[in-house]
Amino acid sequence: GSDCLDDIIPCAESGIVAFKTFLHEAPPGRKEEFIGLTAPNTGDQYELMEKVAQTGVMIGFHAENNDMINKNITRLRSEGKTSPIYHGRSRPPVAEIETTSKILLFAEKTGAKVEICHITTPEAVELVNEAKCKGVYAIAETCPHYLFLNEDALNKFSVFAKVNPPLRSEEERQGMW
Repeated sequence: GSDCLDDIIPCAESGIVAFKTFLHEAPPGRKEEFIGLTAPNTGDQYELMEKVAQTGVMIGFHAENNDMINKNITRLRSEGKTSPIYHGRSRPPVAEIETTSKILLFAEKTGAKVEICHITTPEAVELVNEAKCKGVYAIAETCPHYLFLNEDALNKFSVFAKVNPPLRSEEERQGMW
């Protein structure tokens, strides 16, 4: 994360095989758990990637837009929309797509090797493929629940289907194939 930039090179020199960071702030009441794991603003993200690029080690990112998430959470809560389905609404597909695009641009400019973790949208997959064609070292990863479940699972399983990034529409799930 952006609060531990001075630790990146020593960690790489000690044999670490990869880094991972979240692009959102630590959840309320959980700041201690997220020390060294977050880079919520664009300037810090770029600086982090410059530093990691110096090591040749890969860095994985959750493609989340901190500003969009916070704004949506505030709006949805003020409207009384707090059921599990609104967790996904606070993290719309465009947030993943925009952040994936930004991370891939930063990877191109810094030479960082990147992994976009838990991709849930066909558009983000396409962005990774396009970046690879331009010579960017980028990989994408998803999880079984994004391939086999859609946001309707929240109606059936409630909070047990609440994941980050959230489950998407059936159309987006199908597009992942």
